[in-house]
Amino acid sequence: MADLGGSVTLIFYKIGDAFWREPFLNLVAAAVQLSSFTHVEIAIGDEAGAFGQMSNVCRIFNDDVGVELTSRTGRNPQYSYVQLGCSKAAEQRMLAYSRSLVGRPFSNSGMARSVFFPRTTDGTSFFCAELVAAILKQGGLMSAVSNPGAATPQSLHRMYRTQAAVTANPYVLRSIAKQKSTPCEERARLIGFAGMLDQQEARRQRGGGRQRGASPPRAAFRCVSGTSRR
Repeated sequence: MADLGGSVTLIFYKIGDAFWREPFLNLVAAAVQLSSFTHVEIAIGDEAGAFGQMSNVCRIFNDDVGVELTSRTGRNPQYSYVQLGCSKAAEQRMLAYSRSLVGRPFSNSGMARSVFFPRTTDGTSFFCAELVAAILKQGGLMSAVSNPGAATPQSLHRMYRTQAAVTANPYVLRSIAKQKSTPCEERARLIGFAGMLDQQEARRQRGGGRQRGASPPRAAFRCVSGTSRR
């Protein structure tokens, strides 16, 4: 049977103009990397939620939740997107691996060590870029000899930005397509729901709901691939 193809979407967070509102560690990470990218997540596959949001988003923050698989709209303008094509089999491997990691803790020591001496990833704990790199490695989208513990949001963005099939928010693209074939009342309902999700996300980032710390991987400037990329 022919492989219908799969995809993953890398979701990058970038510090905005109001940098003074950012957590201190985000600012430190940006300075160390010489980059405004401070966080990264990965959405596996193109399956949409009930209202078109991205599903199977694997991420980790510096909190007691650890690795989680969730859904999100990602409409915050400080996020950017890099969608990569892969085989369906590779997509399924990455999803299965991500599910096996749910609940693994955030590693402050791994993040701290990565500045000077990146650890070798053993899968027992992660910081955000390390998690994404480990998932990509499972799907064959990163060199088998690479060390996810040396990854940073900036290095992942630099490595994959030129390989992107799409660089737009999948949720927004689905919303636009939906609007072309949906009555006005339904469009209003979808827009209202999206606004509600955005408000919830904004409240959580301001400190409402589940409290999260910053989670920037402050890795050294090492290429995560087996071959150098510039």
